Amino acid sequence: GPRWFLRGVIGGEGASSAEAAEKVEDLFRSIVVVRGAAPMPPRDLIPLTMPQTPGS
Repeated sequence: GPRWFLRGVIGGEGASSAEAAEKVEDLFRSIVVVRGAAPMPPRDLIPLTMPQTPGS
């Protein structure tokens, strides 16, 4: 929804190398958040799950 955002912290080489940072930023741009229909308190963490098939 319009009030949601994804926050992440980039560390290691991704924080010091422009080339590595670009790869991490591309990864963040490709993430899809599906939070479900159940209400959640503010700032609760949404569990992460990997897709069954890479790239899907």
